[in-house]
Amino acid sequence: MSEDSLIKKSFSSEKYLHLKIGTTINTLNSSLFKSLNYPEIKNPIFVPTNSMAYNPCVKIAFEYKFLKNFGLNTDFGFTQTRHHYLYDNTYKGTVICNIPNANIQPTLYIKNTRFMFGGGYYKYYLYFIPDKIGQKIFNFNVEGHTLSSIVSIMQTLKLKGNDVSITVSYFGLKQKFDNGFQINLGLVL
Repeated sequence: MSEDSLIKKSFSSEKYLHLKIGTTINTLNSSLFKSLNYPEIKNPIFVPTNSMAYNPCVKIAFEYKFLKNFGLNTDFGFTQTRHHYLYDNTYKGTVICNIPNANIQPTLYIKNTRFMFGGGYYKYYLYFIPDKIGQKIFNFNVEGHTLSSIVSIMQTLKLKGNDVSITVSYFGLKQKFDNGFQINLGLVL
């Protein structure tokens, strides 16, 4: 046996930067509609008209692999969700939620796949379109925030000489506010 084969390979930590762009597929935000219809929960004025919407999202993620199979993923991003409604059974409208967010996810590595589970801080900026219906003017453009859970699976691969990542995430496991899926394609640096 040669001396080289006796030398045990040692692990050295790895750091990556991911630039991601993708889509958010959000489901119905029932907490939002409960708030809009309070105290008239039994006879709602704002009635959701669909349960899914497709929206843009972007993220910058920092990945630190500190052990052979474990690491930490931290990302900062912008997500948008939309909720369509029927007002007073007559007028159609949309609530747009612009959501800057930050997430921290411990990561398990199995070959080129990462399994992540963590949480994050989501800041909400809600806008109503239209903001005027007939003689009624909506002054509901408000801000809010929440802590939310997130579960992700990320696969890295080579594409034309570049390292890329494909990430599928589900956010809002408790479904207290927005929840849905995110699908992102990223460039790994």
